[in-house]
Amino acid sequence: MPPMDGALRPNTRIDEAEALASLEAPDNILSTPDGILLSSRERLLRLTPEGGTDVIWSASSDITCLASDDSGALAVGLDEGRVLIRGGRHDGWEGTQLNGMPIVAPSAAVFTDPDTLLLCLASQDNRMGDWSST
Repeated sequence: MPPMDGALRPNTRIDEAEALASLEAPDNILSTPDGILLSSRERLLRLTPEGGTDVIWSASSDITCLASDDSGALAVGLDEGRVLIRGGRHDGWEGTQLNGMPIVAPSAAVFTDPDTLLLCLASQDNRMGDWSST
């Protein structure tokens, strides 16, 4: 077996990185024009330059996905089976269905342009919170 050096050296960057913040259940991190945003259960947080977090918003259920576009819109998927948009041209839009299909388990989202949001539904039957975490 060759020694672990050169290109085969183990990547320890995460282990050696300085911690910016300590959070319970961090998830869905993304870079936006307003800074680095992430979710922690039902809370939407912004990382501060000092290494802390500011609560931007608290949702009615766990946040399951986030997406941002360049115009300031933020799409938020919720465990209760809903997606909403804050900011941008479609500010205030909320939906429990897309193209006649119920939103049960929004798990990922991405804007392709300010008017188009692609949404991944992890299940048609089970909410994200109903999945086993073990």
